[in-house]
Amino acid sequence: TYFFTGNLPVLCLLYWQYAIMSSMKAKNNVFSQILADLRKENNLSQVGLATALAVDPSTIAKYETGDRLPDIFMLSKIADFFSVSTDYLLGRVNFC
Repeated sequence: TYFFTGNLPVLCLLYWQYAIMSSMKAKNNVFSQILADLRKENNLSQVGLATALAVDPSTIAKYETGDRLPDIFMLSKIADFFSVSTDYLLGRVNFC
């Protein structure tokens, strides 16, 4: 079993959130293009994807333009929805 005291789980979560965001920004936001490609391959509009993910359509638009990046929970939700890995979404691998 694991024993955490204080805010250690929160700090770990914040660290991974920072690491993911840094990775996404450093790669010229490959995530934006991958998300748009996946959405189009699945014949979804931005509104349709937003509805499926329970977010506002403007959120999807901002993800695809690179104006906004998903948090780690949304990144996982998107990966699950499209049946791909989070590494794939981040541009770290060339396959699902």
